[in-house]
Amino acid sequence: MKYDYIVVGAGSAGAIIATRLSEDPTKSVLLIEAGSDYPDIDNMPEEIKYGYKSTVNVWDSPHNWQYKARATDESVIDVPRGKVTGGSSSINGQIFLRGIPEDYDNWKLWGNTEWDFQSLAPYFNKIETDTTYQNDPGDFHGTSGPIICHRFPEDQWKPASKAFYSACIEAGYERCEDANAPGTIGAGPIPLNNPDGIRWSTAIGYLGLSRHRLNLTIRPNVFVKKIIFTKDQIVPKAIGLEVSSDNEDFVIEGNEMILCEGAIGTPQTLMLSGIGPKDHLDEHNIEVLLDCPGVGQNLRDHPLLPVIWKTKPEVDLDTVGPRIQVLLRYTAKGSSIHNDMIVYFNAVAGESYRAIGEPVGISAALGLNLALSSGEIKLQSSDYREHPYLDYNLLDHDEDIRRYRNGIRMLVSLEDNSEVDLVAAQKIFGFFDKSNLIELFKYLLIGEEKKVINIYRSIYDQGVEPKIFLNDFLEILYYLKNISHLKIEGTNFNLNDEEFKIIKEMASSLKNETLLLFWQFTIKTLEEIEIVSNQHIAMEMFLIRLMHLKGISNIQTTDSIDNKPSDNTINKTLENKKMEHNETYDDLFDNKNKTIGQMKNVVQEKKQTEKILSKPLGDSKLKIKTFENLIDLCVSKREIKLKHELETNVNLVSFENKRIEISFNERLDKEFIKNLSSKLYEWTNDRWIISLSKESGKLSKKEREIVEKKQLLESAKKGEIYSKILKVFPDSELIDVEINIKQEKNNHD
Repeated sequence: MKYDYIVVGAGSAGAIIATRLSEDPTKSVLLIEAGSDYPDIDNMPEEIKYGYKSTVNVWDSPHNWQYKARATDESVIDVPRGKVTGGSSSINGQIFLRGIPEDYDNWKLWGNTEWDFQSLAPYFNKIETDTTYQNDPGDFHGTSGPIICHRFPEDQWKPASKAFYSACIEAGYERCEDANAPGTIGAGPIPLNNPDGIRWSTAIGYLGLSRHRLNLTIRPNVFVKKIIFTKDQIVPKAIGLEVSSDNEDFVIEGNEMILCEGAIGTPQTLMLSGIGPKDHLDEHNIEVLLDCPGVGQNLRDHPLLPVIWKTKPEVDLDTVGPRIQVLLRYTAKGSSIHNDMIVYFNAVAGESYRAIGEPVGISAALGLNLALSSGEIKLQSSDYREHPYLDYNLLDHDEDIRRYRNGIRMLVSLEDNSEVDLVAAQKIFGFFDKSNLIELFKYLLIGEEKKVINIYRSIYDQGVEPKIFLNDFLEILYYLKNISHLKIEGTNFNLNDEEFKIIKEMASSLKNETLLLFWQFTIKTLEEIEIVSNQHIAMEMFLIRLMHLKGISNIQTTDSIDNKPSDNTINKTLENKKMEHNETYDDLFDNKNKTIGQMKNVVQEKKQTEKILSKPLGDSKLKIKTFENLIDLCVSKREIKLKHELETNVNLVSFENKRIEISFNERLDKEFIKNLSSKLYEWTNDRWIISLSKESGKLSKKEREIVEKKQLLESAKKGEIYSKILKVFPDSELIDVEINIKQEKNNHD
């Protein structure tokens, strides 16, 4: 039989093309696939059917081509590609994310006139059934397509996903509710094609629509050896394929051959068929039909680099639950390419990104969406069964390296900026209440050993890693050194007034030599903590040695830690325990020869300095007279998160004389009052009182907008225009109204 169309590869593209071509019952379509086919969804292998509920490692599955590739001179990477109907859409991470509009528009500029975003948008909609926007699809969502798309609502996010999202917002990134809308950027839910945990591939979505058609034939386990061309014409014409199946070779004929084998398989088949760089084909004794140097060149992908945080044993790492729920899209600092970076946050991570295996924590995969580096595909032999040589040549371009470096630094810094509540932070990142550390330091300075150890043990019982404790201990030392020129709102510790006061009083009696000694010994301990067998005991000995280094110890036998030492006791004790050292503490903060353990604190010091310099010194002229003034100020100061909370989740009770009384809904950020108070002091140089009220307060701005919109809608439905429309279109319904601001202004004028 001779087919009208032969589609090679039943993957993300091939399954769609075969389905669309077979809509014409007068045309015969053959769809061939090198892998297996599973027509019945109930009989699909676990690693194909389930997107995140599977316990089978798809990386080692026979349904994965298991390609290997050169990434850099130092590394070889796995390249997963689907070897099954549905192709890579049957083994992928189910991320259903559209490209960036600018990319498609560039294609148009390069000569592909029908590939701009506006032209493609209707087809994006046609592909999907977006259940998130089922009731309000707008112009950029489909409601009846073969691929089911959804987003996890925020109340279903894993604690780690919530933490990552909060950290992104705190770091200044925008909120992004719909990453598939044009022009969107920032952090938010990720669109996924795994309803109820099932990976909704093109094999399910598209072939499920077309399998029954008599003019469509699907043949799995068929390998293409080469394309057959006529040789009696000036320009060779493809007339069929030489294939192999079940160790039997045969020829299939068709009027048109459509190669849908992906970025790896398609150039391989072309070169095996004599289309490609002549010199390379000659190396493998392949007859050259067309010298085409571009075949196999400019190989690119979206490289992903994971940052993995190990979590405590008590953290629930569900390997069969949803792993990826949120993402971050942003433009790399200094990049000329808009929206060129992406981060996929994974609530479950193994030792490597390759497979979960035994989970160890959480991870954030940093992706370079528009890499400038490119590589190539080459044949290793003329045998179709041998995988081609893949060279992605990643990070060959200096700009790619720069963007990746900045991205990794950004991800690591998110840990310090996160607005996660204390309990979640402790469980996810091993954070702890810093007031405990300040309390410990007070007792340490007067030598109350037992109380110091008791406090440390309470911190340890919270699941805090020794390395985190030591880094935060270094940060306390930093504050003690610099407290004289810091303001309370400029600290990364988020110190309250009382804690700030305590540190300032301790610092007044401490000598630089003492701080230097403490700093040096802490750094030393930080460097050596990994090599000791019992880190917990090592930390207790570290604290005891600090008290004994210069005779500070004043060992107490008190069992309770409730009896706090007075400030006078601290001052008197320290005055009697003077320490001598030739090197100054300022020398220690020199930028030369810093250890890894010092880096966090150096970065923090830089942040503090920048923050201090940016504040209005002694400027008390800025006045905020109304709640609306405050919202406008948040806009001008680019405090988008505060603006959102004020407009959406705050109900104003009263606003007068540097005093704000509010009520709020359950969505209000837990750190809102503290953050707003800090910013108000920074902007006005005045202390504001922000109190919570039992009164319900006024409607928030967003609530008022909803009410006003509803009133306008009801008013419009009673109007004459709507009555006239109903007479002509009796089934019509008014679902929305829009106010013409310009027209309204003119009417008022």
